[in-house]
Order: sequence, then structure tokens, then C-alpha cells
Amino acid sequence: MLSPQQSNPEPASPPQHGVWRVGTLEYDRAGLVKLFLWILLADFTLTLMESVMPALLPLQLKDLGGSNTLIGWVGAIGAGMNMILNPIISTASDRHRGPRGRRIPFLLWPTPFIALFLILTGYSPQIGPWLHSCLPAAWEVSVSRFTIGLTMVFMILFTVCNLFVNCVFWYIFTDLVPSALMGRFMAMMRLVSQLAGFVWGMWLFGLADRHMEALYLGAGLVYLVSFILLCTNVREGEYPPPAPVARREKWWAWIKDYFETTTSAPLWRWLILMVMMFNVAMVSNTYWTFFGRDDLGCSLDFIGQIAAYGSICSIPVILLVGWAVDRFGPVSMVMGALMFSALVSTGGFFQINSPASLMIYGVLSVCGLVWMQAALMPMYNELFPHARFGQFCSVTAVFSMSAVMLGNYGLGRLLDHLGDYRWLMVWRAACWGIGAVAMLMVFIHYRKLGGRQHYRPPAD
Repeated sequence: MLSPQQSNPEPASPPQHGVWRVGTLEYDRAGLVKLFLWILLADFTLTLMESVMPALLPLQLKDLGGSNTLIGWVGAIGAGMNMILNPIISTASDRHRGPRGRRIPFLLWPTPFIALFLILTGYSPQIGPWLHSCLPAAWEVSVSRFTIGLTMVFMILFTVCNLFVNCVFWYIFTDLVPSALMGRFMAMMRLVSQLAGFVWGMWLFGLADRHMEALYLGAGLVYLVSFILLCTNVREGEYPPPAPVARREKWWAWIKDYFETTTSAPLWRWLILMVMMFNVAMVSNTYWTFFGRDDLGCSLDFIGQIAAYGSICSIPVILLVGWAVDRFGPVSMVMGALMFSALVSTGGFFQINSPASLMIYGVLSVCGLVWMQAALMPMYNELFPHARFGQFCSVTAVFSMSAVMLGNYGLGRLLDHLGDYRWLMVWRAACWGIGAVAMLMVFIHYRKLGGRQHYRPPAD
């Protein structure tokens, strides 16, 4: 990496004489390789770390006697915290200026606490009974309820800290990665994520019934080391001063301005609806393990292998999507991913009747998800104003997490009532289908505003 030059608000420029420029940063080929390697290492460990909680926590709660509705509440709590804190964290990061930049401090300082609370969550079945034995006799609460409560406290503390990383990690790419390489870079990110998913599914998830605590511990420590290395080896450039904040006499005027700015264009309103439906569809992942284990009689090893084989089979999809995003643009690729996933889920409702058919559906589902993820961030990079990138990403989270809160609770209640996890397929198909319609409207408005050649964000 070469030294930064004078401030340049443009996010990136084409390579000249073997040098890539992003704002005030310049990269030669070696500097670009180092940047990619550090980010990809962090992404690998982040994927492993974030595979642990959603996969293992429902199993922990079930073993302690928790219902599907309780598990749904856990997801709703996380979504509610995301809805409240995401705009604050994202906007604060957009406006922060410091010696480490505007994104890296938000990744570095929460990292030790993320690792700590992740590990404590894993050991809560051991910590809970010990703490319960220390309670006064007048506290009439069972060991299992107390342990469930303690587990949820650790989960909430983990979620609060992890929100800083979950928000800001995805924004740093726009500040550091040349936009002309964004599609291929996101394809590499997805490849690394799928490699992590393969490792998790093939060798780790099956250990959950015997070594659950070790999985939490190992994921926490590996994540801690990799993110400290990322934050100390990657640096940001210089940014122009943030725009002055207009005075508001009332606190709700700030909120009104936040939403009016980020929802002023029809394109963004349809985009928000699409992202809402994408996230509500993903609520069903919480119960995926129970569908395979309880309805079809599959072992945890087999369920993990479904994810592992899906990760491997999706590699050609990632390579193709990375090329297609740079060639044809991310907007049309996101729309295609939604349509594909809706069709797969519809077929899954009628065709899944054995472990083999579950394997086929799982592999196709992972391919559709990876297709979507590989195109989503490049689409944000193309549609949102770069100066307020975090703010615009956060408003999609606000609306999405409000829908996810209702979705988690509603799906949990629905499954407790129906007693059949097959209805997860209907849930997914409906969400993907509505998302595809919303994405079609995004595409129409995008074309009206100039398409790939002449589009400029309406707020710029």
C-alpha cells in the first residue's frame, strides 16, 4: 500500500500505471493483495463465529425445555436491538473522524467483548446451575428457567456488541475496495464464507451434541485474534469533514429528517421492502435443524453435511455471479436470485420427503442464498450515496428488523400450532416471491434514473 494523497471524495478511480486509487488511498498490486487477504481472513472467522450462535443456541434452549415460541422470541429480541442500534451506530460511523479512520474503531473496541459473551453463552448450561445454587431459598425459580434466563442475558450482551461489527464491517468495503473490483471482491468474500460454511457443516456442527462448549470457545478465540489482526494491519484514508448537522428543536425532528432523507425516492422504498422480505425469509433458518432432525429423522452430522455440500456446490455460482455483477450490474442479479429462491422453496414444500430430497433442496437453497449475498452489497454500493452509505444501509435494517421481530414471533407461534416444520418452505417461498416483485420495481425505477451508465443517487 502506498501513502495517501490529498483528499478526494470520489470513492474510486480506474487503475493508472498499476496503481488503484480509492479516495485518498493508493494501492499497488501488492498492497491490494494484502488488503484483500486481511479482509478475507476476517470474513472467514466472522462467518465461523456467526455460525455458532444461530445454529447452537436453539439446540441449547430446546435441551433446557424451551418452546419454538421462546426460540422465536430470542430472534425477535436480536432484531429489535438491531432496529434501535443500527441507525445510531451506522450514522455515528459515517460521521466519525479519528486517527484510525471512521470504521476500524467500531470494529476493534467491541471485539474482546464479543468473544467474551460468546464463550459465556456456550458455558451457560454449566454456569447457570452453579449460580442457581447460590440463590437465596426464597427465590422460587427452577434451574432450567434460571439457566434459560442467564443464557438469554449472555446472548443479549453478545448481540449488542456484535451489532457494531455487523453494521460497520460491510461499510468498510466501500471505503477501501476499488469500485471497479467490487463484484469480484464480493465473489471472493462469498467463496471464503462458503469455505467457512463447509468447515462448519462438514466437521464442526456434528460435534454440537458432544462438544458444544468447545465450539463456542474456539469460535470466540479465533474471531478475537483475526479481527485484532485486521484492525491493526488495515488502515483507512482521509475523509472530508462530515456535513454540518442542522439544528433541530425537537428530538423527533431528527428522526423525521433521518427517514425522509433515506425514503424520499420510490426506488429506495421498493428496495427497503425487498430487503425486509429477504430478512423475514431468513427467519426460517432458526428452525431448519428441527425440520431435518425431528420431522425427517436426520442426524446433526447429516444436517451439517447438507450445508457443507451446499457450500462446495455454490462455488461455481459465486464465480459466475462475481463476473456477472461486474458485467451486467448487480440490480438484475439480485432480482434473479430472488426468483430462483422462490421457485426452489415452492418445489421443496411438495418434494421434500426423505433425507436425500432434503439434501437436494438444501444445496439448491444455499446456492440461491449465495447468489443473493454476492450481488447485494455491490447493489448497495451502486445505489446508495457513498457519503451517507452507513445511514442508508441502516434504514434498510430498521425496517427489516421490525419485520423480523414480528416474523420470529409469528413463525414460532405458527410452528407450535401446526407442529410441522414443512411449512417453513411456504414461508420462504412467499417472502422470496414478494421480494422479487419489489425488486422488479427497483429495476424499473433504476432504469428511469439512467441505469448503469447514468444513474446518480437521488439524494446526491
